[in-house]
Amino acid sequence: MKKSNIIKLFTFALLTVLVASCSKYEEGSKFTVLTKKARMANTWTLTSYTYNGGDNEVNSSNTIKWILEKEGSATGSFTNGAGTITDAGTWAFIDEKASIIISDIIGQNGTYEIVKLKNKDLKLRQTSTNNGNEVEEIWIFAGE
Repeated sequence: MKKSNIIKLFTFALLTVLVASCSKYEEGSKFTVLTKKARMANTWTLTSYTYNGGDNEVNSSNTIKWILEKEGSATGSFTNGAGTITDAGTWAFIDEKASIIISDIIGQNGTYEIVKLKNKDLKLRQTSTNNGNEVEEIWIFAGE
């Protein structure tokens, strides 16, 4: 086989593996050159919140922001007409990077399944049980 054919075959095989490995999330990118950690490390502003399938508008006078750093530190802020509350905590991937755990940022302690992770789009799902009923929350963030 010619050297150029071997290089083409190797390149095709590598791209196939990369594309297959980049589609972990339900609504994620099929291909990206950024690592999951590089995409997650961002300043995220909550744009939409859904509780058990019902849309709950994000009040324009209230702002929830999460700043997630690559090394795992996190800062959260909640701003409303009375001022801003800021809290520091941590974040980390779990479940082979299918979920994240957030600790101690503006009362948000929990595990979130990653539905979508793009450079500027983040969609998380959190499920829990409340009085014997399963509850599903969807959090949609825009990145800077």
